[in-house]
Amino acid sequence: MRLAALVAKTLLVGCNLGNGDDGGGIDSGGGSGALTGHILADTTWSGTVTINSITINAGVRVDVMPGTIIEVSPTGVIAIAGTLAVAGTSAAKVTIRPATGTYFGGVQVLMGGQLTMHYGVQTGGGIETRGGGATIVDTAMSSVNTDFLVMNGGTLDMSYSSIGKPLGMTDTIHCDMHFAGLGNVIKVTHSSISTSTYGLMFYSGNAADLTANNWFSNTYDLDTQIAYPVSGDFSGGYFQKGPPTGASGTQITANSLASAPLVDVGPRP
Repeated sequence: MRLAALVAKTLLVGCNLGNGDDGGGIDSGGGSGALTGHILADTTWSGTVTINSITINAGVRVDVMPGTIIEVSPTGVIAIAGTLAVAGTSAAKVTIRPATGTYFGGVQVLMGGQLTMHYGVQTGGGIETRGGGATIVDTAMSSVNTDFLVMNGGTLDMSYSSIGKPLGMTDTIHCDMHFAGLGNVIKVTHSSISTSTYGLMFYSGNAADLTANNWFSNTYDLDTQIAYPVSGDFSGGYFQKGPPTGASGTQITANSLASAPLVDVGPRP
């Protein structure tokens, strides 16, 4: 068993995540060494950490060191009611990926929870805000068979990142971003939104800052609906398929669009 997993596991109490029970001792995931349960005290992850499903409790902080590899079981979820602080660097990125197979259950930022991710590489499972906040910087995200970045309430501040694959490649993502729910506060800048069926399903959010991004290799860059009046500023971006437009009642601003892909976009070296 890896040292990092042993250290982190001492702070877990086995539980049934469905009913929120924190009792019953340490659950080691059936002897596999994978983390399962609620994290009850501040801790640090490094090396390789294997997870079944966990909840970071409110008021608890997990710091993820540069170069860490987080592997999540195919049905596993990382639920954040406290703080998950991913501190990768350009030279030592943090990887979040399935432990086996192609996909895992994803990362959920619950009400009051906070995800901060710098220099991450996340594949196989997406990110959903459920009233919590996500700050994502210099991070590459790809390879899910559903929507990657979903908002159902909460705050998103993403910059210098990418969802999807580089130009000339393909991905399995349905929506790079899907904004629904109530009360979304949205800022996505200097990022690449690519290689999906829909770059953005924009169904909730007002005064969203979506400026200075590259949009390419999507079947549709933007989808809005009459039933969901939204407003967002897409100015200064590059749209391979041409300027974005919205359904009646939506307010889409798209000034000073670039005629070629922006250079100052995506994870920085």
